[in-house]
Amino acid sequence: MEEKELQMMETAREYVRSAGKWIQFMAILLCISIAFMFLAGIMMMAFSGAGLHLGYYPMEGFLTITMGVIYLIMAGIYIYPALCLLRAAKAAKEAVEFNNNEQMVEFLRNNKTFWKFCGIFTIVCFGLAVLIGVVGIIIAFATL
Repeated sequence: MEEKELQMMETAREYVRSAGKWIQFMAILLCISIAFMFLAGIMMMAFSGAGLHLGYYPMEGFLTITMGVIYLIMAGIYIYPALCLLRAAKAAKEAVEFNNNEQMVEFLRNNKTFWKFCGIFTIVCFGLAVLIGVVGIIIAFATL
């Protein structure tokens, strides 16, 4: 099958170029957020022991370590969508600059993958919120 050159209207080309720039901006912000989450998790875990030496309750140290681990897990989860956004931004730029069909497909694929991840992650978070709410209600009634 013969490969044809990518043909886009100038309006579509401008939309892809603009979307690529915004996607890159959001990817950079996400990477910065991941770095802060990672640092916060490490700092929480590192300084949780300091509270024990100052006479704080041992449970506070456990909770701080738990929150630090949660921050590290969340930072790890967010790496995948950040990579999808970075790849999509790069592919959008190359697709527009070089009229490259493969890069346009790559842009669309990474864009779809990012939004699919967001949808699944949102469903999981809603499910966890409902589960936590139900468990909280059960605990509340059990302690009456």
